[in-house]
Amino acid sequence: MKKIMYALTFALVSFGLLLVIGCQEQSKSIPIAEGLDKRAAGPNQVAEPTVAPPTPDAAVGQGLVEISFDGTVCDVGEVGPGTINKCEFKFKNTGNGILKIGQIKTMCRCTVFELPKKEYEPGEAGVITVSYTASKYVGSSEEQPVHVSSNAKSNPEVKLTVKAKVVELVEATPQRLQLLLNEENAGVRSVHLRSRDGKAFSVKDFKSTSGNFISAEFDPKVTAAELELQPKVNIDELGAVTGGLSGYVEIELTHPGCRSVRIPFDVQPEFTVTPRVIYLSDVKAGQAITKELTVVRNYGEGFEVESTSSKNGFIKAVSQEAIAGGYRFKLQITPPPGSGRGPFNDIFYVQIKGRAKLAIACYGAYAR
Repeated sequence: MKKIMYALTFALVSFGLLLVIGCQEQSKSIPIAEGLDKRAAGPNQVAEPTVAPPTPDAAVGQGLVEISFDGTVCDVGEVGPGTINKCEFKFKNTGNGILKIGQIKTMCRCTVFELPKKEYEPGEAGVITVSYTASKYVGSSEEQPVHVSSNAKSNPEVKLTVKAKVVELVEATPQRLQLLLNEENAGVRSVHLRSRDGKAFSVKDFKSTSGNFISAEFDPKVTAAELELQPKVNIDELGAVTGGLSGYVEIELTHPGCRSVRIPFDVQPEFTVTPRVIYLSDVKAGQAITKELTVVRNYGEGFEVESTSSKNGFIKAVSQEAIAGGYRFKLQITPPPGSGRGPFNDIFYVQIKGRAKLAIACYGAYAR
């Protein structure tokens, strides 16, 4: 009986110990929350944790970035050839994160940009300055793109465009010169220069191509928005030219948007020689070749041929007959002897009585 009582007592004590241990383990598994509101916890109340304020949305805190430009096209209008023109593209960070400008690409070396910095706070504005150098071709309409990349969400790449029309900011009248050898000063009266933008300028130089047949006196100290020049044409030199002739007069200026003005000219010389140059190929040394040559006067008056000759003696006129306005010659060209290799050349002269001596070049190549 005593054994039974001892067993019951041991069982009750063990059960009590298990209850105590279980309560201790349960109290350990529920830690006291940090930030308990002690004011709300009375002697018979359980303290509740304080609720922290809401954090900003991730898209807002990390940066919802947007970029807005006032305009993406800059039309600089009429510009002079080779001039440098600037455009400003204003933008603003309209998002709530930091705007970061990435690459800025231009398609031509004629276009460069300036950007003081590449990061902009929300609401901050900036300016991309683009410098554009116009081409030298008058009359061309040009568009130069500039691509701007950034971390903007809706438009990560924006295309900016610079537009321009290349014109002569100083215009010349007449725009083309027609030189007539049977008129005084070849029919040229004057050349009028006018600044289209009203800016004053002066003349630095005046010259013509194809032999400087045209010249003009000027005073580089005279500055105005409009200037008048009196060109002088050397008719004697023009009369010695065979065939048609064209070129241009170039007038250098001090205008900030126009470095020079070019005026093309055409002249029909007194005599036209056909062909102007004689070319021969696959010839043999000592074997004569026959060619025709015509000389015609372009201003309706008759003329006489005083003589014909050859510089190197390879060419001679075997016949001469009158035609409308001039003469037709039959030439005999005899390639020189020797190695028979490489080209040979000669010049055939036609001396017009009382006028210029016409020169016709001849080039020949031997047969292999």
